[in-house]
Amino acid sequence: MNLTRYLVAFVFSLALIILALVLFFSNNPKTNPAQLQQEISRFSAYSKTNAVATLDINGPIVSPSNHNEAKISVSSTEINLQVMQGYDDSVIVNQTFPNSQNSFDAFLRALYINGFDSAPKTNSLSSPIGLCSLGDTYVFRFNRDNTNIVNAWITNCYGDVYTYRGNFQNTLSLFQKQVPNYFQYINNLNF
Repeated sequence: MNLTRYLVAFVFSLALIILALVLFFSNNPKTNPAQLQQEISRFSAYSKTNAVATLDINGPIVSPSNHNEAKISVSSTEINLQVMQGYDDSVIVNQTFPNSQNSFDAFLRALYINGFDSAPKTNSLSSPIGLCSLGDTYVFRFNRDNTNIVNAWITNCYGDVYTYRGNFQNTLSLFQKQVPNYFQYINNLNF
């Protein structure tokens, strides 16, 4: 009987220790607020350069006449939306809107907070081409002076095969909201 009590007490104590460790590490942020602000400011400093953030949305693998791709590019001076038909970059929509350094700074801060600058997840696929044949593929890039700072992708086909580690839905929405009336431009397209 005493052995049973000691065993129960030991298991209960061990469970409490594990719970305390889990709570400590889950509530102990790796970055303190001052450090986070510094990292956000470092990333948003790209707003004073020729950096460009892009999102490519590539639709399902279908006939050329039904295949669509959209590309949103955001810089400190402009926002550009291109919509293509087929697989040879035949542009059917090309809209450019003015942007400002302050707007780009706010955009970069929001991207950073949503994990845009996270190191890409590594997996066996270096390219998503053809991976999501019945769905959409999203490629996120951030370049400055022809140098890739971010180059990652995700699909809506497979939950475990991707390289983009940020908050996908928020990042997608941030890009789409940079283009005035974005959904009017892609209405009736194959995405």
